[in-house]
Amino acid sequence: MAAPEREERVLTLGEELLAQLAAQIGSVERMLELVVEQGQAIRARDPLKVVQTVGLLQGELAHRDLLERQRQELLERWATLLGVPVGGVTLRLICSQLPAELSARVQRRSAELRGMIAQLEREHAINRALLGVELAFLDHLLSELGDAAPAAYNAAGQPPPAGRTEDLHLLDMEA
Repeated sequence: MAAPEREERVLTLGEELLAQLAAQIGSVERMLELVVEQGQAIRARDPLKVVQTVGLLQGELAHRDLLERQRQELLERWATLLGVPVGGVTLRLICSQLPAELSARVQRRSAELRGMIAQLEREHAINRALLGVELAFLDHLLSELGDAAPAAYNAAGQPPPAGRTEDLHLLDMEA
Protein backbone atom coordinates (compact mmCIF):
# COMPACT_ATOMS: atom_id res chain seq x y z
CA MET A 1 0.00 0.00 0.00
CA ALA A 2 1.42 3.39 -1.02
CA ALA A 3 2.25 5.87 1.75
CA PRO A 4 -0.47 8.46 0.90
CA GLU A 5 -3.06 5.69 0.60
CA ARG A 6 -1.96 4.21 3.93
CA GLU A 7 -2.08 7.64 5.62
CA GLU A 8 -5.61 8.17 4.31
CA ARG A 9 -6.63 4.74 5.61
CA VAL A 10 -5.10 5.50 9.02
CA LEU A 11 -7.02 8.79 9.19
CA THR A 12 -10.27 7.09 8.16
CA LEU A 13 -9.84 4.36 10.77
CA GLY A 14 -8.85 6.97 13.35
CA GLU A 15 -12.09 8.89 12.73
CA GLU A 16 -14.06 5.64 12.88
CA LEU A 17 -12.39 4.88 16.21
CA LEU A 18 -13.44 8.30 17.54
CA ALA A 19 -17.01 7.65 16.41
CA GLN A 20 -16.94 4.19 18.03
CA LEU A 21 -15.70 5.64 21.29
CA ALA A 22 -18.41 8.34 21.17
CA ALA A 23 -21.08 5.67 20.62
CA GLN A 24 -19.74 3.64 23.55
CA ILE A 25 -19.65 6.72 25.78
CA GLY A 26 -23.27 7.47 24.86
CA SER A 27 -24.29 3.92 25.70
CA VAL A 28 -22.47 3.94 29.04
CA GLU A 29 -24.06 7.31 29.85
CA ARG A 30 -27.51 5.80 29.25
CA MET A 31 -26.66 2.77 31.36
CA LEU A 32 -25.32 4.97 34.15
CA GLU A 33 -28.51 7.03 34.17
CA LEU A 34 -30.57 3.84 34.39
CA VAL A 35 -28.43 2.33 37.14
CA VAL A 36 -28.67 5.55 39.18
CA GLU A 37 -32.45 5.56 38.60
CA GLN A 38 -32.56 1.93 39.67
CA GLY A 39 -30.67 2.76 42.87
CA GLN A 40 -33.19 5.48 43.65
CA ALA A 41 -36.03 3.00 43.08
CA ILE A 42 -34.37 0.45 45.38
CA ARG A 43 -33.96 3.06 48.10
CA ALA A 44 -37.60 4.13 47.65
CA ARG A 45 -38.65 0.45 47.78
CA ASP A 46 -40.42 0.80 44.45
CA PRO A 47 -40.28 -2.71 42.94
CA LEU A 48 -42.15 -1.75 39.78
CA LYS A 49 -39.59 0.95 38.99
CA VAL A 50 -36.75 -1.47 39.77
CA VAL A 51 -38.17 -3.98 37.31
CA GLN A 52 -38.76 -1.27 34.72
CA THR A 53 -35.14 -0.14 34.90
CA VAL A 54 -33.98 -3.74 34.57
CA GLY A 55 -35.95 -3.99 31.32
CA LEU A 56 -34.45 -0.75 30.02
CA LEU A 57 -30.97 -1.92 31.00
CA GLN A 58 -31.51 -5.15 29.08
CA GLY A 59 -32.38 -3.10 26.01
CA GLU A 60 -29.20 -1.08 26.39
CA LEU A 61 -27.17 -4.26 26.86
CA ALA A 62 -28.53 -5.51 23.51
CA HIS A 63 -27.34 -2.24 21.96
CA ARG A 64 -23.93 -2.76 23.63
CA ASP A 65 -23.69 -6.16 21.91
CA LEU A 66 -24.03 -4.38 18.56
CA LEU A 67 -21.39 -1.84 19.58
CA GLU A 68 -19.07 -4.66 20.63
CA ARG A 69 -19.42 -6.36 17.23
CA GLN A 70 -18.65 -3.04 15.52
CA ARG A 71 -15.64 -2.53 17.81
CA GLN A 72 -14.36 -6.00 16.95
CA GLU A 73 -14.70 -5.31 13.22
CA LEU A 74 -12.80 -2.05 13.65
CA LEU A 75 -10.03 -3.85 15.55
CA GLU A 76 -9.79 -6.40 12.74
CA ARG A 77 -9.38 -3.62 10.17
CA TRP A 78 -6.69 -2.01 12.31
CA ALA A 79 -4.92 -5.37 12.65
CA THR A 80 -4.93 -5.82 8.89
CA LEU A 81 -3.60 -2.30 8.30
CA LEU A 82 -0.88 -2.66 10.95
CA GLY A 83 0.02 -6.24 10.00
CA VAL A 84 -0.43 -7.58 13.52
CA PRO A 85 -2.81 -10.13 15.05
CA VAL A 86 -6.06 -8.70 16.42
CA GLY A 87 -4.86 -9.39 19.96
CA GLY A 88 -1.81 -7.21 19.30
CA VAL A 89 -3.83 -4.10 18.48
CA THR A 90 -3.60 -1.70 21.40
CA LEU A 91 -4.65 1.89 21.88
CA ARG A 92 -0.98 2.81 22.23
CA LEU A 93 -0.15 1.15 18.90
CA ILE A 94 -3.08 2.80 17.14
CA CYS A 95 -2.23 6.21 18.57
CA SER A 96 1.39 5.84 17.45
CA GLN A 97 0.08 5.74 13.87
CA LEU A 98 -2.26 8.74 14.17
CA PRO A 99 -1.43 12.42 13.79
CA ALA A 100 -0.80 14.05 17.20
CA GLU A 101 -4.10 15.96 17.42
CA LEU A 102 -6.20 12.93 16.44
CA SER A 103 -4.20 10.71 18.79
CA ALA A 104 -4.85 13.11 21.68
CA ARG A 105 -8.59 13.13 20.94
CA VAL A 106 -8.70 9.32 20.85
CA GLN A 107 -6.79 9.09 24.13
CA ARG A 108 -9.09 11.62 25.83
CA ARG A 109 -12.23 9.77 24.72
CA SER A 110 -10.77 6.44 25.75
CA ALA A 111 -9.91 7.81 29.21
CA GLU A 112 -13.41 9.30 29.49
CA LEU A 113 -14.94 5.93 28.60
CA ARG A 114 -12.79 4.08 31.15
CA GLY A 115 -13.77 6.58 33.85
CA MET A 116 -17.46 6.24 33.06
CA ILE A 117 -17.25 2.45 33.08
CA ALA A 118 -15.59 2.57 36.51
CA GLN A 119 -18.38 4.85 37.77
CA LEU A 120 -21.01 2.50 36.29
CA GLU A 121 -19.37 -0.47 38.03
CA ARG A 122 -19.40 1.38 41.37
CA GLU A 123 -23.08 2.32 41.06
CA HIS A 124 -23.96 -1.24 40.04
CA ALA A 125 -22.07 -2.63 43.06
CA ILE A 126 -23.98 -0.26 45.34
CA ASN A 127 -27.29 -1.40 43.83
CA ARG A 128 -26.33 -5.05 44.33
CA ALA A 129 -25.55 -4.36 47.98
CA LEU A 130 -28.83 -2.48 48.44
CA LEU A 131 -30.76 -5.34 46.87
CA GLY A 132 -28.94 -7.80 49.09
CA VAL A 133 -30.04 -5.85 52.16
CA GLU A 134 -33.63 -5.75 50.90
CA LEU A 135 -33.63 -9.50 50.19
CA ALA A 136 -32.21 -10.23 53.63
CA PHE A 137 -34.96 -8.09 55.18
CA LEU A 138 -37.63 -9.93 53.18
CA ASP A 139 -36.14 -13.26 54.19
CA HIS A 140 -36.23 -12.25 57.84
CA LEU A 141 -39.78 -10.94 57.50
CA LEU A 142 -41.01 -14.08 55.78
CA SER A 143 -39.37 -16.33 58.34
CA GLU A 144 -41.00 -14.35 61.17
CA LEU A 145 -44.42 -14.54 59.53
CA GLY A 146 -44.32 -18.24 58.86
CA ASP A 147 -42.57 -19.79 61.84
CA ALA A 148 -41.23 -22.89 60.10
CA ALA A 149 -41.20 -21.49 56.57
CA PRO A 150 -37.93 -22.14 54.78
CA ALA A 151 -35.78 -19.15 53.85
CA ALA A 152 -36.88 -17.43 50.67
CA TYR A 153 -33.24 -16.69 49.78
CA ASN A 154 -29.93 -17.88 51.14
CA ALA A 155 -27.07 -15.56 52.16
CA ALA A 156 -25.89 -15.39 48.53
CA GLY A 157 -29.30 -14.11 47.40
CA GLN A 158 -30.24 -17.39 45.72
CA PRO A 159 -33.41 -19.39 46.34
CA PRO A 160 -32.83 -22.57 48.37
CA PRO A 161 -32.68 -25.87 46.52
CA ALA A 162 -36.07 -27.36 45.79
CA GLY A 163 -37.22 -29.90 48.34
CA ARG A 164 -39.58 -32.76 47.90
CA THR A 165 -43.01 -31.88 46.57
CA GLU A 166 -44.57 -33.64 49.54
CA ASP A 167 -42.96 -31.05 51.84
CA LEU A 168 -45.00 -28.26 50.27
CA HIS A 169 -48.37 -27.61 51.92
CA LEU A 170 -50.03 -25.38 49.39
CA LEU A 171 -53.54 -26.58 50.13
CA ASP A 172 -54.49 -28.28 53.35
CA MET A 173 -57.72 -30.12 52.54
CA GLU A 174 -58.25 -31.52 56.04
CA ALA A 175 -61.36 -30.24 57.78
